[in-house]
Amino acid sequence: TKVYGGSIIITEDTLIKLNDPSQYHFRFLDIVKVKGKKEAIYIFEIMDGEPERIKNLKLSTKDDYNKALQAYKKREFKEALRLLQTIEAVNPADKAVKIYLDRCSHFIEKGVPAIWDGVESFDLKY
Repeated sequence: TKVYGGSIIITEDTLIKLNDPSQYHFRFLDIVKVKGKKEAIYIFEIMDGEPERIKNLKLSTKDDYNKALQAYKKREFKEALRLLQTIEAVNPADKAVKIYLDRCSHFIEKGVPAIWDGVESFDLKY
């Protein structure tokens, strides 16, 4: 939660196990691999744990957020950056958006490693 700024972050396995995921407001955050684990996991933010104002800001930008992440995964970093900047103008406190803004800027400036798979590795063990 510290890295992505969400109040509630769950894995894809947990999301699938919910009785009725549609009763929650959630968004995809990232694919991560943590120290001590072999496989990458998909993580999601449950926005219902946020203060109402923050939740509404994230919900109002969710379509552009999803489009930005799709562009990011396709290595269309300029398009992702454009969409993320639009979101940031509406909700400058969205930490997940800031993470992707930084990543896109980095890849635009420095290029993408040949073995890039979109998985973010963390050195900390959780």
